[in-house]
This record gives sequence, structure tokens and C-alpha cells, in this order.
Amino acid sequence: HESDDRTLLDMTWQEHGGPAVEPPTRGGFGPRLIERAIERDLSGEIDLVFDPQGLLCQMSFPVRGTALNG
Repeated sequence: HESDDRTLLDMTWQEHGGPAVEPPTRGGFGPRLIERAIERDLSGEIDLVFDPQGLLCQMSFPVRGTALNG
């Protein structure tokens, strides 16, 4: 979608059908790495939801360059 004259890529990753998910008791390396990459490197936003039915990860970040389809 577009916001402030920028084209944003919105991505949703949702897991289901696996073992029950619990929020971590402390921040692990993987989530920290993903959060830093999206927020700092891509100037985006990320939301991780540790739902018992499965992890939900929603990301949004600006698309840069001219390599869009066309």
C-alpha cells in the first residue's frame, strides 16, 4: 500500500497446526535479529504475536528502487 508518497510492502506470516506457542520469557536472538533488520535496516514496522494457535508476524516496510513489476 502507499503511505506518505511511499509504496509500502505489507507482509503477514502466520503459523498454525504445530505445537502450542507461548510468549518467550526473554528476548531471543532470532526475534531480535528480525526486529532490528525490519525496523533499522528497512525503516519498517514489525509486530510479533505469540498466539497459542501459532505465531503471527506482521511486517510493513517501504519498497525502494525501481524494480517493481513493470
